Amino acid sequence: MSWLMGCVGPDPAAVSRTRSLARQAPGFLFETEWPAGYVAAGGLPETCLLGPTWAVVGAGLRTDGSTCRLIDAAGWQRLLLAAD
Repeated sequence: MSWLMGCVGPDPAAVSRTRSLARQAPGFLFETEWPAGYVAAGGLPETCLLGPTWAVVGAGLRTDGSTCRLIDAAGWQRLLLAAD
């Protein structure tokens, strides 16, 4: 299983606590921080996928007729770029 953890708001102590918890969490893989917040992701590499500007947790599915397939990192990159 993968996870996403974050904190947004003006309380630096809350951001610091969240950062500390995330870095200790099993499978920690990614973090980003800005003045008013913090987001981290981790877990199984198969269900926590990272791109240059994005992170996805969970299993994305793409259907094609009667076939269903997992979306890999390249598939997420295509989908997210197409959304811009």
